[in-house]
Amino acid sequence: CSSLCQNTIKRMQKHGVLFKTSNLILNLFLLPELPSFLKTPMDLTIRTGTMARLECAAEGHPSPQIAWQKDGGTDFPAARERRMHVMPDDDIFFIANVKTEDMGVYSCTAQNAAGSLSANATLTVLGESST
Repeated sequence: CSSLCQNTIKRMQKHGVLFKTSNLILNLFLLPELPSFLKTPMDLTIRTGTMARLECAAEGHPSPQIAWQKDGGTDFPAARERRMHVMPDDDIFFIANVKTEDMGVYSCTAQNAAGSLSANATLTVLGESST
């Protein structure tokens, strides 16, 4: 790399961006950026037997991982019974055939190297109506 190239690399390092050249391939490394929500879950009230749908999406650098909790833990009755589905490409969390034990506070946490943030939604499940 020429002296001009070296000076450019040094200036870019000062500003938090590092460029490396290797076999004409340029790699870009950015400083970690805290996640920020693009979609947050909203409170939901539904009847037993229906489908619950919660959304959560975040951006940041590196791309944050999304994790769900129910009432502060990872024990989901719907997961044990294979009624819970997470669609990572669509940012959607489903619970099929909702039961009263699915009721609670669901937390979506977005985490990357820069940190994490969470958003909560309350799922309220109403019993079947008597006619």
